[in-house]
Amino acid sequence: KTVAPRPEERVPEALRRMERLHTRFMRGVYAVRQAREHLPAAPDPDLVPDEASAAKDEGLAGVRTRMLARIAARREKEDACAALDAESSLLDARMSAFALPDDVDPEAFWTEERLTELDGLQADLLRWEEAAATLAEQLRTAAAPKAPLPPPIRMAAPPEELRREHSAEAQWEAHFQDLMDEVREQRIREDAERAAAEADPKDSAGQ
Repeated sequence: KTVAPRPEERVPEALRRMERLHTRFMRGVYAVRQAREHLPAAPDPDLVPDEASAAKDEGLAGVRTRMLARIAARREKEDACAALDAESSLLDARMSAFALPDDVDPEAFWTEERLTELDGLQADLLRWEEAAATLAEQLRTAAAPKAPLPPPIRMAAPPEELRREHSAEAQWEAHFQDLMDEVREQRIREDAERAAAEADPKDSAGQ
């Protein structure tokens, strides 16, 4: 707990503490913003293989598991950022309660009781700022480029289970890419036909 200042120092000390708390608050807000900028990447949930398909293919099941894990990891960090944002709003409101009204004498405003309340605000704000800074640092570290790996060591052929998983995953990705290419080609054909019809409406009507 903060040592109570002497009466003549009470107001200047309170103002200095409020200034320091405001600075720490802004640091916390910036840390949360940094954390959001480094949230882990996650795939589109609509692209996750469905459970029925994964049950029929071990490789596809592995793809599904990894995609769901990445989605869950991002949501966890998003929830952490949201919780810090919500707490920052509460702290901001509590800080506003210490704003000195224009028609109130500072000596009368900064009582011992109010300074005790300021102790509680300070403890909560510093804890919140530390949590925000820790989360931001964790996400920055995780998002930082990794050091290049050493050249791979030549080994014997991988186990049959690993070959099957990689093969199935590659087949699924190739199949998905083929579907996307087919959709794009279909859209190109439709756009070309629509453009031709608009360019020559009589010919289109005759057809």
